[in-house]
Amino acid sequence: MEQAASGRIDLVSVPDGLDLEDSGARSDHGKLMAGLQKAMPPCLEELIHRSGDTGDQITCMIAFQGMAWAPEVAKKMGVRTATFWPASAAVLATIPRIPELIARGVIDDNGKSAYIIKI
Repeated sequence: MEQAASGRIDLVSVPDGLDLEDSGARSDHGKLMAGLQKAMPPCLEELIHRSGDTGDQITCMIAFQGMAWAPEVAKKMGVRTATFWPASAAVLATIPRIPELIARGVIDDNGKSAYIIKI
């Protein structure tokens, strides 16, 4: 409770796993997600380790639900975690249904609508 009452939150940055020279990679969602998933888990684990060495042990973490690896790392390290979803509930409800939408022909494999709406 003392740490929570102190009001202290430290923000740190970690690498995204992409080459600095490849400026277009950050615009490519697939490349960005692959880079993050590769680079960030070991960085987070190291950050948690270092926090204990400095006496500022990380005791809890709030993670974006899209970074599913973060709670896994936290659990491994004994850190409590909460996840959040910043987008609308409609988006959250739609994402798991994408395979069904493709199977029914509502959207194609690229997410484009199979229906043309004429106004």
